[in-house]
Amino acid sequence: KSKLYFQMGRCRIASTSSISEDQQMNILHIRNPSDLMMIRFWQKGLSNSYQAQIRILIQDDNQQQHKTQENNNKINHT
Repeated sequence: KSKLYFQMGRCRIASTSSISEDQQMNILHIRNPSDLMMIRFWQKGLSNSYQAQIRILIQDDNQQQHKTQENNNKINHT
């Protein structure tokens, strides 16, 4: 069940506030409101994980660009 919620958490509908909880539950084919809360929990966690990973990738890229620039400067000055 948790694996299913993990997958559903990736579904944008779980965070859409423009439709009611009943409509969201209907779309996701769930009956228990606590299941919808679990899906939202997974989605929030996934979103935070993706944001953290993107930050790390950007930092790595910036460091790589900085090193490349330093190397180019050394080559140009010799």
